[in-house]
Amino acid sequence: MEVESTADPAFVDVDQGLTLACIAFLCLLLVAMIIRCAKVIMDPYSEEEAAEDDEEEDKTNAVHDTEA
Repeated sequence: MEVESTADPAFVDVDQGLTLACIAFLCLLLVAMIIRCAKVIMDPYSEEEAAEDDEEEDKTNAVHDTEA
């Protein structure tokens, strides 16, 4: 009689699962940063204009707050 070798279990070890989840999360962050950097490289002045608009709004709000 031959003894059948036990096959590897179908479940993933907890440590291995956590490691895989962290690696997947880091890969998603990497892809997001690559996309963001590519957008900045393609149109570098669009982000700068948006930042200037925010600064102008902050300045006008500060002026209105001091007048009140």
